[in-house]
Amino acid sequence: MTTKTDSFEARLYEELKTVIPHITTRQISKAMGKTEGYFSSVTTQKLEVSVDSLVHLHDFLECRKVLAGHQSSEGIRNVQKTIAEEVLSRIKLKTENSGDFWELLQSQMNASTSKPMQTVEPLPFSWTRY
Repeated sequence: MTTKTDSFEARLYEELKTVIPHITTRQISKAMGKTEGYFSSVTTQKLEVSVDSLVHLHDFLECRKVLAGHQSSEGIRNVQKTIAEEVLSRIKLKTENSGDFWELLQSQMNASTSKPMQTVEPLPFSWTRY
């Protein structure tokens, strides 16, 4: 069980295990587009998972959501939201002086999450096999 003081990576792992109970750290690493030991290595060293890896993981989850249809897609959406919030918070830290940029990005995220998607189709550039 995670607590408030746990790292983002620990919370992410717990959320992924809830949605995909059989997933391993090696599979998470591969879903992030990295070698099998990446996630374990990063968490052991108490480093942050790269934004690029989070984007790959988000894409992996999108593929899982498409394959699952409406079954269990709510849990996947929650993990994707966690990833999106982390990426946005990292962008905010790096662009703290760019208030207009952050406000625009936040408003677009809020607008997109309030509208439910009507159809989901695989993206033409998603050729990676998970």
